[in-house]
Amino acid sequence: MKPFSKITIKIISHYEQRYDTAGDWWPDPEGVWHITVSDLGDPRYNALIAVHELIEMILCCERGITPEMVDAFDIGYDGKFPNDPGIDPLAPYHREHMAATVVERDLARKLHVAWDPYIATIDALPPRKP
Repeated sequence: MKPFSKITIKIISHYEQRYDTAGDWWPDPEGVWHITVSDLGDPRYNALIAVHELIEMILCCERGITPEMVDAFDIGYDGKFPNDPGIDPLAPYHREHMAATVVERDLARKLHVAWDPYIATIDALPPRKP
């Protein structure tokens, strides 16, 4: 894994995301890791997305899976899991996404967040307009 100097996490409007996703991550050339989270209106929900993205990013960077590989799979995805392409076993980051989801679900329990309403809130995000 390449060294990083800082991690930034920003809660943003869903329309500010680079594509239709509740969470996004990428490292920049200066070694700063960036995570953006679509504001879900509940700070616990936002934290869950942020933690998921951080875990996924750490694992992807360790295993040589680039943001370009993730984005290429996600953008325009029309498979069996339209609201969560990382669940698809064909996703290049599937294992990393599923590991991040395990941590996310455990944290949700500790924050007293019911999983189904949380996921319904994510799924209810409007399509991002280019």
